[in-house]
Amino acid sequence: MQREYTRIFFTGAVCGLSPRGEQARLRQGLAGLSVLWVGVRCEPAVAASREALRPDRVPGMALSQAEPVHDGVAYDLEVDTTAASASACAQVIRSHVVISGPQSSRQSPVVATYDPEWPVRAATLIAELEEVLSPLAQRVEHIGSTAVPGMAAKEVIDVQVSVDDLVAAAAFFDAPLRGLGFTRSPYEQDHVPAGRVEDPELWAKRFWSRRGHPGGDVNLHVRRVGSANERLALLFRDWFRVHPDAVPAYAAFKRSLAEVTLDIGPYTEVKDPVVDLVSSVAEPWAASVGWRP
Repeated sequence: MQREYTRIFFTGAVCGLSPRGEQARLRQGLAGLSVLWVGVRCEPAVAASREALRPDRVPGMALSQAEPVHDGVAYDLEVDTTAASASACAQVIRSHVVISGPQSSRQSPVVATYDPEWPVRAATLIAELEEVLSPLAQRVEHIGSTAVPGMAAKEVIDVQVSVDDLVAAAAFFDAPLRGLGFTRSPYEQDHVPAGRVEDPELWAKRFWSRRGHPGGDVNLHVRRVGSANERLALLFRDWFRVHPDAVPAYAAFKRSLAEVTLDIGPYTEVKDPVVDLVSSVAEPWAASVGWRP
């Protein structure tokens, strides 16, 4: 699995009858891959105190394993968590990770302070899109974090285009969007929120992106009018707009996530369940005030 899909993976302690032998077995299995061996330690007494807070742990296990699990294991980097926060330790590890090979073009997400120019840029872009995507584009909206006043976000404008037919729209949109610097992506489905037992096709979309353009970076989502994913994008935006007190906490979460995430894929995967939580709060609000997309 590590060879085919995953650039970085985490495993528990290298333990067993012979930690050194277990590491040798892992080295053999991972031969040919670039591996950073990290030893995570803390003072035995601290390990024991942390263990006491976990009902799933057998009392005394941490104290008995604190040192033996490291016997004979060779590390490239050792991190002491005795007095350091999880975030600080993650930063130390991240600073030693080197991404190589064809995936090295991926970029770490950067969450920027809110820029009042974002909605201005979005309005200019929306006017351009309405002109070239007519008549199939039923509505074009600025969505995502850059559409929420005061929200920290990646410096990428998200725009949603609502259409009646995704297939027809995709065929019609390709040429005019190419003229505006957009490239179509094969990604054609949104994340389905946890607990929603629905046909994934109901969350279908078409997606274009633009990077390194004088008009700025853009993600363009094309969704069906009245679909669940079209509605969720608008609900997420509108709920935050009328609940500004919730903005700092979500922004802080994104900043922390970006600090320990190596590229946008894992960043998005971790963020999706948090968006699910936001929607679970936003839905009762929508019902109570009669909100409609």
